[in-house]
Amino acid sequence: MPDHPEVTGRDDFLIAQALHEAIKALAALPEEHRPGPTIADMRRLLLERYPGAAEHFAAHDELRAGLIGRRER
Repeated sequence: MPDHPEVTGRDDFLIAQALHEAIKALAALPEEHRPGPTIADMRRLLLERYPGAAEHFAAHDELRAGLIGRRER
């Protein structure tokens, strides 16, 4: 994928965040409507193109899940 000088670091972060949120939303669909190959391709893009952001969002999701779990006790 060629680098585009007009794409900033903030733009890359937003693209990575959009991929992450789209993966979560698509994975939450009922199995008969879940686009498995698309989710797999999106995960690959996120992990290969934005590995640091992928780790950040995954950690954030785990932290948020932990905080929500504490509130429900």
